Amino acid sequence: MPILYTHTDFDGLACAVLLGEVEDIVEIKFAEPEDIQKREIDLVKGSIVSDLPWHPNCGKWFDHHASTAAPKQFEGRFDPHAKSAARVVMDYYDNPFLRKKFSDFVNAADKIDTADFMPEDLKNPSGYFLISISLDAEKTASASFAYRRRLIELLRKKPLEKVLADGQVAKNIADRLEMQKKLEAELPTYTRVEKGVAIVDLRNAPAWMLNAGGRFAVYLQNPACIASMRVRKSKKSGIVDISIAENIFNRGMKADAGAIAKRFGGGGHHSAAGCSVDEDAADAAIEEIVGEIGN
Repeated sequence: MPILYTHTDFDGLACAVLLGEVEDIVEIKFAEPEDIQKREIDLVKGSIVSDLPWHPNCGKWFDHHASTAAPKQFEGRFDPHAKSAARVVMDYYDNPFLRKKFSDFVNAADKIDTADFMPEDLKNPSGYFLISISLDAEKTASASFAYRRRLIELLRKKPLEKVLADGQVAKNIADRLEMQKKLEAELPTYTRVEKGVAIVDLRNAPAWMLNAGGRFAVYLQNPACIASMRVRKSKKSGIVDISIAENIFNRGMKADAGAIAKRFGGGGHHSAAGCSVDEDAADAAIEEIVGEIGN
Protein backbone atom coordinates (compact mmCIF):
# COMPACT_ATOMS: atom_id res chain seq x y z
CA MET A 1 0.00 0.00 0.00
CA PRO A 2 1.51 3.35 -1.05
CA ILE A 3 2.22 6.48 0.94
CA LEU A 4 0.70 9.67 -0.48
CA TYR A 5 2.75 12.86 -0.53
CA THR A 6 0.57 15.87 -1.31
CA HIS A 7 0.70 19.65 -1.15
CA THR A 8 -0.49 21.47 1.96
CA ASP A 9 -3.05 23.68 0.18
CA PHE A 10 -6.72 22.99 -0.60
CA ASP A 11 -5.88 21.43 -3.96
CA GLY A 12 -3.48 19.04 -2.25
CA LEU A 13 -6.20 18.05 0.19
CA ALA A 14 -8.66 17.60 -2.66
CA CYS A 15 -6.21 15.22 -4.36
CA ALA A 16 -5.92 13.25 -1.11
CA VAL A 17 -9.71 12.98 -0.82
CA LEU A 18 -10.04 11.58 -4.35
CA LEU A 19 -7.02 9.29 -4.16
CA GLY A 20 -8.22 7.91 -0.84
CA GLU A 21 -11.34 6.66 -2.63
CA VAL A 22 -9.49 4.75 -5.36
CA GLU A 23 -6.10 3.81 -3.86
CA ASP A 24 -5.18 1.91 -0.70
CA ILE A 25 -3.28 4.79 0.87
CA VAL A 26 -1.45 3.68 4.00
CA GLU A 27 -0.33 7.17 5.12
CA ILE A 28 -0.65 10.79 4.04
CA LYS A 29 2.34 13.11 4.25
CA PHE A 30 2.39 16.81 3.38
CA ALA A 31 5.14 18.67 1.56
CA GLU A 32 5.94 21.93 -0.20
CA PRO A 33 7.20 21.98 -3.82
CA GLU A 34 10.72 23.00 -2.82
CA ASP A 35 10.91 19.98 -0.48
CA ILE A 36 10.62 17.80 -3.57
CA GLN A 37 12.70 19.96 -5.90
CA LYS A 38 15.63 20.18 -3.50
CA ARG A 39 15.28 16.54 -2.37
CA GLU A 40 14.86 17.64 1.24
CA ILE A 41 12.59 14.73 2.12
CA ASP A 42 13.26 11.01 1.81
CA LEU A 43 10.37 10.08 -0.44
CA VAL A 44 9.59 6.38 -0.13
CA LYS A 45 9.95 4.49 -3.41
CA GLY A 46 6.60 3.62 -4.99
CA SER A 47 4.73 6.48 -3.30
CA ILE A 48 1.98 8.53 -4.93
CA VAL A 49 2.77 12.24 -5.36
CA SER A 50 0.05 14.82 -6.02
CA ASP A 51 0.07 18.58 -6.61
CA LEU A 52 3.87 18.54 -6.22
CA PRO A 53 6.84 18.23 -8.61
CA TRP A 54 7.81 14.82 -9.97
CA HIS A 55 10.24 12.74 -7.93
CA PRO A 56 12.16 9.70 -9.24
CA ASN A 57 10.84 7.53 -6.39
CA CYS A 58 7.16 8.13 -7.07
CA GLY A 59 5.04 5.26 -8.33
CA LYS A 60 2.24 7.55 -9.56
CA TRP A 61 2.39 11.30 -10.08
CA PHE A 62 -0.34 13.90 -10.59
CA ASP A 63 0.32 17.60 -11.20
CA HIS A 64 -0.69 20.61 -13.26
CA HIS A 65 1.95 23.29 -12.58
CA ALA A 66 3.18 24.68 -15.89
CA SER A 67 6.73 25.26 -14.63
CA THR A 68 7.14 21.62 -13.62
CA ALA A 69 9.55 19.47 -15.64
CA ALA A 70 7.73 16.27 -16.52
CA PRO A 71 9.61 13.08 -17.42
CA LYS A 72 8.90 11.40 -20.76
CA GLN A 73 7.49 8.29 -19.13
CA PHE A 74 5.70 7.94 -15.81
CA GLU A 75 2.55 6.47 -14.34
CA GLY A 76 -0.11 9.03 -13.54
CA ARG A 77 -1.05 12.24 -15.31
CA PHE A 78 0.42 15.71 -15.87
CA ASP A 79 -1.77 18.39 -17.43
CA PRO A 80 -0.51 21.99 -17.30
CA HIS A 81 -3.84 23.16 -18.73
CA ALA A 82 -5.92 21.72 -15.88
CA LYS A 83 -7.22 24.23 -13.35
CA SER A 84 -6.31 22.03 -10.39
CA ALA A 85 -4.37 18.89 -9.60
CA ALA A 86 -7.63 17.47 -8.27
CA ARG A 87 -9.02 17.82 -11.80
CA VAL A 88 -5.99 15.90 -13.09
CA VAL A 89 -6.70 13.06 -10.64
CA MET A 90 -10.40 13.04 -11.54
CA ASP A 91 -9.64 12.85 -15.26
CA TYR A 92 -7.01 10.15 -14.84
CA TYR A 93 -9.27 7.69 -13.05
CA ASP A 94 -12.40 8.70 -15.03
CA ASN A 95 -14.43 6.96 -12.35
CA PRO A 96 -18.24 7.46 -12.46
CA PHE A 97 -18.41 7.17 -8.66
CA LEU A 98 -15.83 9.94 -8.20
CA ARG A 99 -17.56 12.19 -10.71
CA LYS A 100 -20.97 11.73 -9.09
CA LYS A 101 -19.82 12.16 -5.49
CA PHE A 102 -17.11 14.81 -5.88
CA SER A 103 -18.05 16.89 -8.93
CA ASP A 104 -18.90 20.02 -6.92
CA PHE A 105 -15.83 19.48 -4.75
CA VAL A 106 -13.46 19.37 -7.73
CA ASN A 107 -15.20 22.37 -9.30
CA ALA A 108 -14.44 24.21 -6.06
CA ALA A 109 -10.79 23.08 -6.20
CA ASP A 110 -10.61 24.49 -9.74
CA LYS A 111 -12.02 27.81 -8.58
CA ILE A 112 -9.88 28.10 -5.47
CA ASP A 113 -6.61 27.07 -7.13
CA THR A 114 -7.08 29.54 -10.01
CA ALA A 115 -8.40 32.27 -7.67
CA ASP A 116 -11.46 32.62 -9.88
CA PHE A 117 -13.20 34.93 -7.45
CA MET A 118 -15.32 38.04 -7.47
CA PRO A 119 -14.86 40.70 -4.77
CA GLU A 120 -18.03 39.47 -3.08
CA ASP A 121 -16.48 36.00 -2.71
CA LEU A 122 -13.78 37.52 -0.53
CA LYS A 123 -16.05 39.82 1.42
CA ASN A 124 -18.55 37.05 2.20
CA PRO A 125 -16.75 33.72 1.79
CA SER A 126 -18.77 30.52 1.79
CA GLY A 127 -18.67 26.80 1.06
CA TYR A 128 -15.39 25.09 0.28
CA PHE A 129 -13.62 28.45 0.24
CA LEU A 130 -14.24 28.65 3.99
CA ILE A 131 -12.56 25.28 4.40
CA SER A 132 -9.54 26.50 2.45
CA ILE A 133 -9.39 29.55 4.72
CA SER A 134 -9.29 27.30 7.78
CA LEU A 135 -6.21 25.33 6.75
CA ASP A 136 -3.62 27.42 8.58
CA ALA A 137 -5.52 28.00 11.80
CA GLU A 138 -3.48 25.54 13.87
CA LYS A 139 -0.38 27.02 15.50
CA THR A 140 2.07 24.12 15.16
CA ALA A 141 3.07 22.02 12.17
CA SER A 142 2.02 18.78 13.84
CA ALA A 143 -1.41 20.17 14.74
CA SER A 144 -1.78 21.63 11.24
CA PHE A 145 -1.02 18.30 9.58
CA ALA A 146 -3.34 16.47 11.97
CA TYR A 147 -6.12 18.93 11.10
CA ARG A 148 -5.57 18.40 7.38
CA ARG A 149 -5.75 14.62 7.77
CA ARG A 150 -8.97 14.98 9.74
CA LEU A 151 -10.42 17.29 7.09
CA ILE A 152 -9.60 14.74 4.40
CA GLU A 153 -11.60 12.08 6.24
CA LEU A 154 -14.49 14.48 6.89
CA LEU A 155 -14.62 15.51 3.23
CA ARG A 156 -14.61 11.88 2.13
CA LYS A 157 -17.41 10.81 4.44
CA LYS A 158 -19.66 13.81 5.04
CA PRO A 159 -21.52 16.40 2.95
CA LEU A 160 -20.21 19.95 2.90
CA GLU A 161 -22.76 21.37 5.35
CA LYS A 162 -21.80 18.79 8.01
CA VAL A 163 -18.09 19.43 7.48
CA LEU A 164 -18.67 23.16 8.00
CA ALA A 165 -20.70 22.42 11.14
CA ASP A 166 -17.96 20.29 12.70
CA GLY A 167 -16.77 21.94 15.90
CA GLN A 168 -13.06 22.13 15.08
CA VAL A 169 -13.67 23.21 11.50
CA ALA A 170 -16.12 25.93 12.54
CA LYS A 171 -13.73 27.24 15.18
CA ASN A 172 -10.81 27.32 12.77
CA ILE A 173 -12.87 29.16 10.18
CA ALA A 174 -14.01 31.74 12.75
CA ASP A 175 -10.44 32.23 14.01
CA ARG A 176 -9.09 32.75 10.49
CA LEU A 177 -11.82 35.20 9.49
CA GLU A 178 -11.10 37.25 12.61
CA MET A 179 -7.38 37.15 11.86
CA GLN A 180 -7.98 38.29 8.29
CA LYS A 181 -9.92 41.33 9.51
CA LYS A 182 -6.97 42.24 11.70
CA LEU A 183 -4.60 41.72 8.78
CA GLU A 184 -6.62 43.95 6.47
CA ALA A 185 -6.29 46.81 8.96
CA GLU A 186 -2.49 46.42 9.17
CA LEU A 187 -1.77 45.57 5.54
CA PRO A 188 -1.35 49.15 4.19
CA THR A 189 1.56 49.72 6.61
CA TYR A 190 3.54 46.97 4.89
CA THR A 191 2.43 47.55 1.31
CA ARG A 192 4.01 49.74 -1.36
CA VAL A 193 3.21 49.96 -5.07
CA GLU A 194 5.96 50.03 -7.69
CA LYS A 195 5.32 49.86 -11.45
CA GLY A 196 1.79 48.63 -10.85
CA VAL A 197 2.95 45.86 -8.49
CA ALA A 198 1.67 45.87 -4.91
CA ILE A 199 4.59 44.65 -2.81
CA VAL A 200 3.57 43.29 0.58
CA ASP A 201 6.87 43.19 2.47
CA LEU A 202 6.45 41.28 5.72
CA ARG A 203 10.12 40.81 6.57
CA ASN A 204 9.80 43.15 9.54
CA ALA A 205 6.15 42.49 10.30
CA PRO A 206 4.98 40.96 13.60
CA ALA A 207 4.95 37.17 13.60
CA TRP A 208 1.15 36.85 13.61
CA MET A 209 0.93 38.51 10.19
CA LEU A 210 3.07 35.87 8.51
CA ASN A 211 0.36 33.22 8.73
CA ALA A 212 -2.72 35.39 8.82
CA GLY A 213 -3.90 34.39 5.34
CA GLY A 214 -5.92 36.94 3.41
CA ARG A 215 -3.59 36.89 0.41
CA PHE A 216 -6.23 38.46 -1.84
CA ALA A 217 -6.98 41.43 0.41
CA VAL A 218 -4.20 43.40 -1.25
CA TYR A 219 -6.26 43.49 -4.46
CA LEU A 220 -9.31 44.91 -2.73
CA GLN A 221 -7.09 47.63 -1.26
CA ASN A 222 -5.09 48.25 -4.46
CA PRO A 223 -7.54 47.57 -7.30
CA ALA A 224 -5.43 49.31 -9.96
CA CYS A 225 -2.37 47.08 -9.49
CA ILE A 226 -1.77 44.39 -12.09
CA ALA A 227 0.10 42.05 -9.75
CA SER A 228 1.30 41.53 -6.21
CA MET A 229 4.40 40.24 -4.49
CA ARG A 230 4.46 38.88 -0.96
CA VAL A 231 7.84 38.88 0.73
CA ARG A 232 8.50 37.21 4.07
CA LYS A 233 11.28 35.56 6.01
CA SER A 234 11.29 31.83 5.52
CA LYS A 235 11.11 29.29 8.31
CA LYS A 236 14.62 28.40 7.16
CA SER A 237 17.27 30.75 8.56
CA GLY A 238 18.77 33.21 6.08
CA ILE A 239 16.10 32.59 3.43
CA VAL A 240 13.35 34.88 2.12
CA ASP A 241 10.18 33.54 0.46
CA ILE A 242 8.75 35.51 -2.45
CA SER A 243 5.36 34.87 -4.04
CA ILE A 244 4.22 36.47 -7.29
CA ALA A 245 0.61 36.67 -8.43
CA GLU A 246 -1.57 38.44 -10.94
CA ASN A 247 -4.34 40.68 -9.58
CA ILE A 248 -7.35 38.37 -9.74
CA PHE A 249 -9.65 41.35 -10.35
CA ASN A 250 -7.45 43.12 -12.92
CA ARG A 251 -5.76 40.44 -14.99
CA GLY A 252 -3.26 42.52 -16.96
CA MET A 253 0.03 40.83 -16.11
CA LYS A 254 1.82 39.74 -19.28
CA ALA A 255 4.89 38.14 -17.70
CA ASP A 256 5.00 34.42 -16.85
CA ALA A 257 5.24 34.23 -13.06
CA GLY A 258 6.05 30.52 -13.11
CA ALA A 259 8.96 30.97 -15.52
CA ILE A 260 10.34 33.88 -13.47
CA ALA A 261 10.09 31.94 -10.20
CA LYS A 262 11.75 28.93 -11.81
CA ARG A 263 14.85 31.02 -12.53
CA PHE A 264 15.12 31.60 -8.79
CA GLY A 265 14.71 27.92 -7.96
CA GLY A 266 10.92 27.98 -7.50
CA GLY A 267 7.98 27.49 -9.81
CA GLY A 268 4.22 27.61 -10.20
CA HIS A 269 1.69 28.79 -12.77
CA HIS A 270 1.71 31.53 -15.37
CA SER A 271 -0.33 33.79 -13.10
CA ALA A 272 0.90 32.71 -9.65
CA ALA A 273 4.20 31.30 -8.46
CA GLY A 274 6.78 31.40 -5.70
CA CYS A 275 10.46 31.03 -4.94
CA SER A 276 12.97 31.32 -2.11
CA VAL A 277 16.20 33.31 -2.20
CA ASP A 278 19.10 34.04 0.12
CA GLU A 279 18.35 36.90 2.49
CA ASP A 280 21.24 38.99 1.14
CA ALA A 281 19.94 38.63 -2.42
CA ALA A 282 16.28 39.36 -1.66
CA ASP A 283 16.21 43.09 -2.48
CA ALA A 284 17.93 42.54 -5.82
CA ALA A 285 15.54 39.69 -6.63
CA ILE A 286 12.51 41.85 -5.75
CA GLU A 287 13.75 44.65 -7.97
CA GLU A 288 14.40 42.27 -10.87
CA ILE A 289 11.02 40.59 -10.58
CA VAL A 290 9.13 43.88 -10.34
CA GLY A 291 10.99 45.04 -13.44
CA GLU A 292 9.69 42.03 -15.35
CA ILE A 293 6.08 41.86 -14.15
CA GLY A 294 5.39 45.57 -13.67
CA ASN A 295 4.10 48.19 -16.09
